[in-house]
Amino acid sequence: MNGEPGIVKNFLLNTLQLQGWEKRMDRFKLGEGAMPASFKVLYDPVLNAGSIVADFGESAIERVAPVDSGFWWIILLRAYTKSTGDLTLAETPECQKGMRLIMSLCLSEGFDTFPTLLCADGCSMIDRRMKIGDAMVTTPSRRSATDAALNAKISRIDASNENYTSSTIYEMTQLFGSSTFASTRAVHGSDILGFGSGLTRPTLTGLMKIPPDSNRNNGRGVNGYPIEIQALFFMSLRCALAMLKHDAEGKDMVERIVKRLHALSYHMRNYFWLDYRYKTEEYSHTAVNKFNVIPDSIPKWVFDFMPMRGGYFIGNVSPARMDFRWFALGNCIAILASLATPEQSAAIMDLIEARWEELVGEMPLKICHPCIAGHEWRIVTDCDPKNTRWSYHNGGSWPVLLWLLTAACIKTGRPQIARRAIDLAESCLLKDDWPEYYEGKLGSYVGRQARKYQTWSIAGYLVAKMMLEDPSQLGMISLEEDKQMKPVIKRSSSWTC
Repeated sequence: MNGEPGIVKNFLLNTLQLQGWEKRMDRFKLGEGAMPASFKVLYDPVLNAGSIVADFGESAIERVAPVDSGFWWIILLRAYTKSTGDLTLAETPECQKGMRLIMSLCLSEGFDTFPTLLCADGCSMIDRRMKIGDAMVTTPSRRSATDAALNAKISRIDASNENYTSSTIYEMTQLFGSSTFASTRAVHGSDILGFGSGLTRPTLTGLMKIPPDSNRNNGRGVNGYPIEIQALFFMSLRCALAMLKHDAEGKDMVERIVKRLHALSYHMRNYFWLDYRYKTEEYSHTAVNKFNVIPDSIPKWVFDFMPMRGGYFIGNVSPARMDFRWFALGNCIAILASLATPEQSAAIMDLIEARWEELVGEMPLKICHPCIAGHEWRIVTDCDPKNTRWSYHNGGSWPVLLWLLTAACIKTGRPQIARRAIDLAESCLLKDDWPEYYEGKLGSYVGRQARKYQTWSIAGYLVAKMMLEDPSQLGMISLEEDKQMKPVIKRSSSWTC
């Protein structure tokens, strides 16, 4: 965007070289196509030279390998090609092989019956545990005096703290200490009470008082099939399809990509999309509410959050579980990649306008909405002090997301929304020293653990500003709708206004 494509080219080539490194986590070898989450340059004063050291997840929080980095590499390669008109880089044997390796890793066959990509918690921008546990075992609460005292203390903490202080978190950590885990093991005979993907630590469900309205089955969060990864997966598939050669090595991969794109677009547009109210107990192929989702199973906040006009892709869909939270990155990418149909894209923007205070507030943009709190927060995050309510990845406001919102606004013909958001950001970012994130229900406060002068906060603002001034720049990151993938989405014959 600033007339310096050489920097982007060097980044693409250097990270591509890192893909060829042997990638090990302890004694386990990662897939050949995995791209690094990050890298750093170590300088040797003796040799007067620097060397690159890559991180494939072994240095990340909770030691999770990144899924999104490979997708962003392909998307960036396509953006470089569109911006410069230079096809030679993407056509080099090295880049062609790199794309095929990434695609092979993501399109590998297994037991999964969905076209979406199954992935672990913390594998993307939300890099901490933010899910509802899979099939948590619930046992009857023990009636001892110790448990009664424990539950009373938990209730007191919840009632007296709007935000959890460090002393409160320390107190809860003491309450959930080794004696509690010991009694849990005595009941279940195991250190692992969860059965499913990735739950490898004891839960306190059987020992804690769970309030009747705590919806513990409201989804799988960013574990399983999160909208962020599915939207990026879709976009990278389309970018790779446009750049892969139809030669002997690429022809089979192109066919696999086309098949997955058709299945993925149908699945996402039908099963992740939420807009109007459905009938229940519908029959035959005309039913829109295919999984017969009963209203009582939907979190109460959804009914207040959904406007009469508007819709969005929900956070996660998997067997018997749905996460109804709004995730900004996934919905914006869905618009840019044309995963969302024009009608769905317009509905997403209608929702943002109608729920401006909840999704934008005083600093754009909420990473997700709503936050999780109370007992649910303790179970999901293990009392993570950084992810308290309306903070960091738990409903925090991230300036870096401003460029994605702006791009989505331009594509849908709503530049006034982007201008309003940029004006909000300009009033705070410079005087606040470009923090990493903001917190609070409206995003009113600089994050307590936010790093200052964050490169991506600055870059997010600059890209948004430059894109709004020159909307033709949108072509680098936006993909037009593929008419062949557009499904006919009909309302059920039993649906009425």
